[in-house]
Amino acid sequence: MKKLFILFGLCSLCSRGGSRLSSITTTTKDPDKPVPIRDVSAVNDGRAELPCDIDPPDPSDRVYLVLWYRELAGKPLYSFDLRGRPPNTAKHWSADPTFGFGTRANFRVGSGPETPTALVIKTITLLDEGVYRCRVDYRNSPTRNMKLNLTVVEEPHAPQIKRDTDIQQDVGGAYAGPFNEGEELKLVCEVHGGRPSPTVFWYVDDQIVNGKTQIEPGKDIVVNKLRYAMLNRDMNNKKVSCVAKNNDINDPKTRTVTVQMNLRPQSVKILRKQNFLTEGVKVQIICEARGSEPPAQIRWYIGETPAENYKVQHNPLGSTTTSILIFEPGQGDNKRRISCRAFNKNIPGSTIEDHWDVHVMYKPRLTLTLGRTLNPQEIKERDDVYFECLIVSNPEANKLEWYHQDRRLYPNATGGILLSNQSLVIQGVSQKNNGEYTCRAENRQGKATSNEINLSIKYSPVCDNKSIDNSKIAVDSSVVTIVDCYLDSNPPVSQVYWISSKQGHQSRISPSQYTLMEGFSRLSYQPERTREADFGELLCYGVNKVGTQTDPCVFSIEAAGRPYPLENCKLGNSTGTFGVICDPGFDGGLTQAFNLEIFVSETKALLRNMTRNQPKFQLAGIHSNQPVSLQVYSWNKKGRSEIVTVAESVRINTDLGSRSTELPPSLVMKEPLYLVIGGAGIGFLLITFLSLIWYFKRRAVGKKLAVVEV
Repeated sequence: MKKLFILFGLCSLCSRGGSRLSSITTTTKDPDKPVPIRDVSAVNDGRAELPCDIDPPDPSDRVYLVLWYRELAGKPLYSFDLRGRPPNTAKHWSADPTFGFGTRANFRVGSGPETPTALVIKTITLLDEGVYRCRVDYRNSPTRNMKLNLTVVEEPHAPQIKRDTDIQQDVGGAYAGPFNEGEELKLVCEVHGGRPSPTVFWYVDDQIVNGKTQIEPGKDIVVNKLRYAMLNRDMNNKKVSCVAKNNDINDPKTRTVTVQMNLRPQSVKILRKQNFLTEGVKVQIICEARGSEPPAQIRWYIGETPAENYKVQHNPLGSTTTSILIFEPGQGDNKRRISCRAFNKNIPGSTIEDHWDVHVMYKPRLTLTLGRTLNPQEIKERDDVYFECLIVSNPEANKLEWYHQDRRLYPNATGGILLSNQSLVIQGVSQKNNGEYTCRAENRQGKATSNEINLSIKYSPVCDNKSIDNSKIAVDSSVVTIVDCYLDSNPPVSQVYWISSKQGHQSRISPSQYTLMEGFSRLSYQPERTREADFGELLCYGVNKVGTQTDPCVFSIEAAGRPYPLENCKLGNSTGTFGVICDPGFDGGLTQAFNLEIFVSETKALLRNMTRNQPKFQLAGIHSNQPVSLQVYSWNKKGRSEIVTVAESVRINTDLGSRSTELPPSLVMKEPLYLVIGGAGIGFLLITFLSLIWYFKRRAVGKKLAVVEV
C-alpha cells in the first residue's frame, strides 16, 4: 500500500492538470466485492446532491483523494485532492462540459447532518441522469467506493380545470360557475407532461377528495374527474384544487378555483308584525330575505294585488335583502293579508313567502298626575314624591319611560329613583329634582307623551355662584369694606346672620352692621387693626321657612395691598376701535387705575403714557415710524402691580398728533402725590400773594408818616 501512495505522488509530480487524472489506478481491499448503489433524484433545471461518505474507518487516518466517475468511464470527471495539503486547502478539479460538469459541480465537505458531504451539481439536465461512482483514497485505510443512481425528474405542466361537458372548456380565472343549488357538478383536471407520470388528485378546501383518474392512451396526459351528484349550499365559495405531483423535491403543481353558486333564499320574514295599526297613519313594514345568492328579489302583495310603494336594500356580505313597504292602512284594510314573497331569479321555483293579517287600532293616550296626598306647593327638600301615569291604549302599551327635563330616568335605588309598574317614586328630593316631568308610552302603533308636571321644591338657602366667585376680600383698617353675600333659596331668605371667625374663635356680628335685601345680604366691615391676627373668615348664614343654611358662604379676609397684574391683554380691533384691552386683576381691596406706556423698542424712549379707570386704551390718532413696545400695569394707593408686556417691536399706523390730553410720564403718580404737589403749589401762590399785599401796605404807611413830619 505504501508503494501505491508513492506511485500516486510520482504521478502527480510528473503531470499537472485534470485530464491526466484518468491514468491513476488503485486497488481496493476486496476488488470482487459488489459496490452498493444508492438512488438519488433531482428535478430538471434544479440541483442534485450526490452524497459520498469520506470519513476514514480509522479516526487517526485521513483522506488523500476523492474521485468521481460516471458509469463505466475509465477516467474521472471530478477530483478532490488533499495530497500534501492541509485539510482546508484541497484542490478541486472538474472536467470540461463536453465530458463532465465544468463549473456546474462543486464538492462540498459536510459540516453535520443537515449538510452532508456531497458532489453538488447545478442546473441539472436530462443528460445528467445515470450511475456515478465516488472513490475515496485514504492514507492508510483501503479505498472506498460508492455508487449513486441519479434520476432526473421532469415536472408536469400546470393543471387545467375544465367543465366536464362535450366542449370541455377551461373554467378560466379564479372561479368556477355559477352552479345552481341542487344541480350536478362535474369538473375535469387535465395535466400534460411529467417524467415520471404525475399523480393527479383533488382538494376541496383542505380535504383530499377521491376522483376518477385515467391516462389518455397515446398522449402524455393524465386526467382526474370530480363529480357531485347534487350540489348543496355548503359548496358555495369553497376552494377546489387540482394537484399534480411526481417528486418529493419541489412543491406540486396546483390549480385552484372557487366554486360559485346560485342559492335559493332560505328564509323570508316580515319583521315587527304589529298586532294593530293606526288608521290613517303611515307605517313602514320591513321584510327580510336571507340565504340567497345573488340577493333575493322581493315582491309585496296586499291581498292578491301587487303593491308598488316600497324600497329595497341589499347586503351582499350576508346574502340578505331588506325591503320596506310604506303602508297607510284604511278601514278596508282591516284583517287583510299583506304578503312578502322572495325568490332567486336564476333558479325557477325558488319563491318562498311570509304574510301578516293586520288589525287597525290606535296608539296610547297618557295622563300624568302627582300623588293624591301631595300638595305641589308644599314639597320641600328630603320629602318623598311620587307620580302616576295613567295609560289608555289599544293594543296594550309595551313600553313606559319616565323623563325629567327631557332626560330619561332609569331605576337607581342609590340615587332614590324607583320605577314600579306605572309609578315613579323620587326619595329625598333636592334642588336637582326641580323641573318638568313627563311619562312616555309606546305600543306597536307608536309613541305618546303625557302632559307636563312642573315640580317646584322648597329648599333652605345655599350660596349663589356670585358669592363663591368673590370669596376673597381685601380690607383696609382705615376704610369700611362692603361684603355682599348672595344666596339662593326657595322660598326667599327671611333672615340672615354673620359670624366672624379668627384663629378658631367665632363671634356673631351685630345686625346693625348688615342688611338683608332681595337675594343678598350686605355687610359693612372694618377691622380694628391691620395685624395678621385680626384677619380670618366671615361666615354668612341664610334662613327661610324650610330651615337654616347648612354650609355657610365663606369669605376669606386679608389685608389690602398692591393690585394683581392685568390678564388676557390683547392688541387689535375691538368693537371697531384699534387699541389695547385687558382683564383687570384683583384690585388688592382698593380702587385701582390702569396705565399704558408706549416705548421706542430700540432706544426705550417713552412716547406716550395713558391712564384709565378701566383697562381699555384706544390708540386712534397715534402712529410711529419706529417699532414700539407696549406695556400695561395697574396701581392703587398701596403700590403698582407687575408690568405686563402687550407687544414688542410693532408699528402703529395712526396719526400721533402734536397735542395730547394724557399726563406726561413724569406726572403719572399715585393719587395722594397729586394732592401733595397741588397743595404745595397753591400754598406757594397764596404766600406770595399775601407778601405782596403786606409790602404795598407797609410802603403806603411810610409815605403818610413822612408827610406829618414835614
